[in-house]
Amino acid sequence: MRSITLLALAAAAVTFPSLAVHAQNACGLVTVAQVSAVAGGSMHQAPGLVSTTGCAWGGDAETPKRSVSISIRPSSEYNTVKSRLGSMLVAVSSLGDSAFFFPTKHNNVMLYVLKGTHVYVVTVSVASNTLEQNESAERTFAGEMLTHL
Repeated sequence: MRSITLLALAAAAVTFPSLAVHAQNACGLVTVAQVSAVAGGSMHQAPGLVSTTGCAWGGDAETPKRSVSISIRPSSEYNTVKSRLGSMLVAVSSLGDSAFFFPTKHNNVMLYVLKGTHVYVVTVSVASNTLEQNESAERTFAGEMLTHL
């Protein structure tokens, strides 16, 4: 899952360069302390995967199977994903203008949060967590991130 998340962030940084002008720096939306708290262990920014449209963090030697990411995308992607995968999505209330979970695999999900003209895609992947624990962590993390917008 970590490699998929990291590839998605790299693609977002290349695909959506115009967001740099409109969106805040993704890494600046949360602190490393917030990332470490939500992941349940010491985390660091993943080198080479830091841009205005995406940021990823990984675990250290003691917590290697943990990753957290934020990707900022244009709001049009929210409706595109929703229309293509509607039956697979799980609505999330009281977060941004609208939000949903997109289940992936191995107890992981991606949380899409629509806020204004952007979609914030949040992932928290802790290998030892259940699906519900990862969803809860993403919800908490997204709520903290949204306070900085």
